[in-house]
Amino acid sequence: MVPARTWVEGSRMPFWSLRREITSETGAGAAAQLAPPLEPITLYLAGGTVFGRIDAEGRRVTDLLNINPILRVRIAGSLDEWTPFQREEVLMVAPPPAMTDPQRRLHRLHRRIAMRIGPYRAVGTAHVPPGTRVDEDLLGRRSVFLPITDALIDSIDDPTLEHAVPVALVNIAAVQDIRQLLSAV
Repeated sequence: MVPARTWVEGSRMPFWSLRREITSETGAGAAAQLAPPLEPITLYLAGGTVFGRIDAEGRRVTDLLNINPILRVRIAGSLDEWTPFQREEVLMVAPPPAMTDPQRRLHRLHRRIAMRIGPYRAVGTAHVPPGTRVDEDLLGRRSVFLPITDALIDSIDDPTLEHAVPVALVNIAAVQDIRQLLSAV
């Protein structure tokens, strides 16, 4: 929505009002329209899953997790309360869908892997540099979280929990077992 343009009396220059009217469609004013969009996220913790929303600040959640020791999440159902989660307590994350620039993608081999992370199992595709062995090399990475695509997540403790997500970010320090399922695709 473009700010209303009015003429200040006695002036030849327009005055751009930054105040916005409350629209009947949204019922929201300027503050709501200027607030950053919150994106859905699922955290997998040792004690269960947390559904909420985050302000990704226009960045990838992988970058946020690898840089920041704390991830702030607005838990589903809370109106304005942010809950901080220490990076170490987060076992996995299902981030919001994001389109990435194809020019940022590096050529990687696709390795189908299965992992055990706390009370969860995850099967997905790791995108690894050529010559990388799944077991030692992936777990010895400098980054804190390993992205896997086309992930299936289930729980050892809760047979009703089964999630299929386009991307899962796995806390490398929490991985208890990792195995390659298929050769390079």
